[in-house]
Amino acid sequence: MSSSLEAPVGPRRRLSGTSVRGALATLGGLAVMLITLVVFAALRPDAFPTWANVQGILDSVTVLLILGAGLTVVLAIGEFDLSFAATTGLSGAVAVLAVVQWGWPVWLGVAAAIGVGILVGLGNGASVAYGRAPAFIITLAIGSIALGIERFISNDKVIYGLPESLISLGQGKILGFSTGLWVAVIVTVGVFVLMRFTTYGRRVQAIGSNRRAADLAGLAVARSRMMAFVIMGGIAGLGGVILMAKASQYFPNSAAGLLLSPYAAAFLGAAVIGRGRFGAVPTFVGVVYIGVLQNGITMLGQPGWVVLLVQGVVLAAAVLLARQFR
Repeated sequence: MSSSLEAPVGPRRRLSGTSVRGALATLGGLAVMLITLVVFAALRPDAFPTWANVQGILDSVTVLLILGAGLTVVLAIGEFDLSFAATTGLSGAVAVLAVVQWGWPVWLGVAAAIGVGILVGLGNGASVAYGRAPAFIITLAIGSIALGIERFISNDKVIYGLPESLISLGQGKILGFSTGLWVAVIVTVGVFVLMRFTTYGRRVQAIGSNRRAADLAGLAVARSRMMAFVIMGGIAGLGGVILMAKASQYFPNSAAGLLLSPYAAAFLGAAVIGRGRFGAVPTFVGVVYIGVLQNGITMLGQPGWVVLLVQGVVLAAAVLLARQFR
């Protein structure tokens, strides 16, 4: 009898230790976020804590919010995608070329961009899920291919002359916020519903938690993994459209700087409010915080490399914090 009573003690202690570390990670992360807001507000009281600046911050992270939502699905299933930034650039180039140079209607150009993203995602997903290629390597390779195609079809030239109907997708205003931001909110809500209330979302969580157990349970592991990349690709395609609409033009290698921030945001959100789990809402919060950092650093007159340095520190810290829940 004594052995049966004593057996659970070890696991209980491990669970308790994990819970304490996780709680400390959450509280620490929230404290850092709050301190950041207080510091920026104190240093620039005339500009930072204003409604206009809040609108500006949200508008500046529109594309990151879209990409972060898609990345959440890939991370939740236990994979990585290093091609989505290049996919965003390629899809945006296709949308602009289709509308400006090929004479397609805007809706068809948008559909083409999303379709290109889905094709790239399908290539990633099939290679990882069925070809058993390491996601890190294959998505890096496919991203390089996508970037090469983008620069080829655009001839490495800036393309102007976007119609107002396309520009309005990123720069129009609804209730004081840009249409691009509303698109990002819709995408985030869509991913939230997908992950929380659908069979596929529950399957993603199960596979991400324990792929072998999910496979033994008869879940469609390979198909689900492939679909995660397809979803990421389609969302990246939409992100490319919004990126070009906000810029009012296409410029070569336009999405080059969009890879790190969504990862930093996803891991930060998972660590601080997701209790170690990736989710649409935690990623949304993480992206907004990244936007706050970028905005505050810029307001303080710091050079661009400081933003890159801080983003790297945030990503490293977020990964370490997220580990406290495991």
